[in-house]
Amino acid sequence: MYNRKRLIQFFELVCDKQDELADLLNVSQSTISRYRDGKISPSTEILEKLSDLGLSLDWLFTGKGLMFADNEKGQRLYDKYIGTNYEFLKPFDRIILWINENYVSLEQFCLQTNVRYQTMHDFLYNEAFDKRILKYLNDAGCNLQWVISGGGSKYADNRMGKILQSLDNDKQNIEIDGLVNLKSGNGGNTNEYFQFIFQKKSKG
Repeated sequence: MYNRKRLIQFFELVCDKQDELADLLNVSQSTISRYRDGKISPSTEILEKLSDLGLSLDWLFTGKGLMFADNEKGQRLYDKYIGTNYEFLKPFDRIILWINENYVSLEQFCLQTNVRYQTMHDFLYNEAFDKRILKYLNDAGCNLQWVISGGGSKYADNRMGKILQSLDNDKQNIEIDGLVNLKSGNGGNTNEYFQFIFQKKSKG
């Protein structure tokens, strides 16, 4: 089932005025109000139109990833509202974006950091605060001050943060073919390398 709060968030992003949004979707303003109030659900046709406007239906229904669809309109919205302007995002959205950029998916993040998926999911999507997650994120290389404010470096000043920042800085000059050559001389699959780091930390 779709999430009404996420739908409203996208509505407010795309159009400030309800009448303009109604025109875009070719529905009445009262229908938009009923969507917002949760009295009716968008039809398949409306969901297709929302996707064409740049809404990720996966995000709408599951909360996974970003709100922007993988199409031209979605890319335009991403470039317009985010790009490198992380101040636009809320803290939980920053974490989701950071995980997707550096660990591909929440599932991969949990595998590589030995964090329970359900615990992490509840923290991000149900806002079930757990201070242990903050330590996990910091250990994984995420700068918690950036999470709070959106300013400064998104990478923590620790080993994992420096590894991720190095990869981020170099990725445009790296030939990606399932392998990543790190500055330290260690080669191999990035996911395996991260897993190796965390295994060493847990044993130490």
